[in-house]
Amino acid sequence: MSGSAPAVAVNQAGGALTWNGDPAVRTALAAAAEKSMTPTLLRVAENDRTTDSITTVGEILKKRGVAHRMVIYPLFEAAQQRQSFATGAPGHMVFTERGMSVWCRSPSHD
Repeated sequence: MSGSAPAVAVNQAGGALTWNGDPAVRTALAAAAEKSMTPTLLRVAENDRTTDSITTVGEILKKRGVAHRMVIYPLFEAAQQRQSFATGAPGHMVFTERGMSVWCRSPSHD
């Protein structure tokens, strides 16, 4: 579908690991939200490194009247964190196979 806009977008903790330390990430995501007209699902765990990455994008989309839904999942702890995925942000693991029981359910809150 060359030249057509996406029907929907999913932001799954986008920028959460780098948001606080990388101004370029904050600027890029905010700029993208300022241009987007695509309905977007924004998801992050409460104990990811930050929730600001999606709440900021959500506020921009809201201000612009772009359809979106924001889901902040409750604290998430994987039974065992893989060494190769040691982020210091246990909530980020919610989007691995260990968190499927959480995010595969239909979101019950905005």
